[in-house]
Amino acid sequence: MKSLTAGATACVLGLGGALVPTAAASPAPQTRLVLGGSEYAHVPETLPPAVTKYLTPNLEIGAGFFPDTTPLLIDYPASVLQRGTVNQHIDIGADNLDAAIRQRQEPLAVVGISEGAAVLDTERARLENDPHDPHAPAADQLQFVLFNSPTRGLATTLFRQGAHIPVVDITVTPPVESRYDTSLVIHEYDLWGDFPDRPWNLVTLLNATMAVVFVHPIANDVPSKIAPENITTVVNSKGATDTTYFVATPTLPLTEALRVVGVPGKAVDVLDKALRPVVDAGYSRNDRPGDPRPYLDHGVLTTHRASRLGNARTPIHEAAHATAAAQRSPATTHGHLNSRG
Repeated sequence: MKSLTAGATACVLGLGGALVPTAAASPAPQTRLVLGGSEYAHVPETLPPAVTKYLTPNLEIGAGFFPDTTPLLIDYPASVLQRGTVNQHIDIGADNLDAAIRQRQEPLAVVGISEGAAVLDTERARLENDPHDPHAPAADQLQFVLFNSPTRGLATTLFRQGAHIPVVDITVTPPVESRYDTSLVIHEYDLWGDFPDRPWNLVTLLNATMAVVFVHPIANDVPSKIAPENITTVVNSKGATDTTYFVATPTLPLTEALRVVGVPGKAVDVLDKALRPVVDAGYSRNDRPGDPRPYLDHGVLTTHRASRLGNARTPIHEAAHATAAAQRSPATTHGHLNSRG
C-alpha cells in the first residue's frame, strides 16, 4: 500500500523541525456546508449500495469526517453545461459559500469534492487575503476538507504555476496557507486528484480515466479507517493543521469495469495483479532510487536527479514520493511536523 509518512515527507521537503504534539481540537461543528462536484445537481440522495460504492450522495459528502453534523448543500452552477466558464462557476460557489459561513455564528465544517474542492480553496484564499475582516470567523470556527481536488492534482502536474488555462479560465496558483485547519483527501489513481506524472504511459492514463467513474466521486471516507502511515499532518506558518490523506485503491479502476459486468473475481484478480506494475510505473512516486526516467512536475519535464538539485515539486507529490521510499524501508515514522520558519 502506498503510504504518506510524515517523517519521510519531512526529509524530502526539508521542512525540518521536530515532531510536535497534536494541536488542540477545534470546537465540534454541528453543521456541514457541502460543495458537490460538477454532477451534484443530478445526484439523488437515495442510491442503491451498488452505486454508493462508487458515488457518494451529496448530503453524505464529508459525513465520515463529521458524522454528527447536519449537511447543508451550497448551490452553484457546477457543470460544464452551465453558462459561463468553470472559473466563473467557482467564483459564484465561493460567493454563496462565504454568505453561508457569515450567516452562522457557530463552528462549521466545510467540505467539497472535485470542482467543489476548488471552491473551498477560493474561499480559503479570500478569508486569508483580508486578515482584518472583522466579520471573518475565528481560526477555531472553521474546518475544511477537500476531496479529489483537480486544482491540487491534475493542474499541478500538467501546468506551471501562474499558467492560465483557457476555456475553463483558471490560473494555476498554489493553495494559500490558511489559519483554518484543512484536510486534503486524495484517492489513488483518480484522474483529477492523482493525475499520473507520466501520462504518456497509456495504460496508466486509461486506468486514471476509468477512475473518474469508480474512484473520483467517492467522498465518504472515515479518517480512523485510513492507515496512519497514509496520513501526513503538518502545522503551517499560521499555526493551523494541514493534513493529507492518501486513500489506496484496492482494485484497479481499469479492471473494476470487468467486475461490474460480471467477469469472475478470481480471473479479474489475476489480470489486476499483472497490470498493476504497469499502471504504477506511470507515477514517479513508485520509482526506486536512481531511476532515470523523466516525469512531469508543474508542466516541466524533469527527473529525480533534477528534482534533488532544486527543481520545484508540489508538497503532495513529494509526500507521495517519500511514501514509496519509506514503504521499501524496514521502518517508517508518523507524526505531526512543525513546519514553521
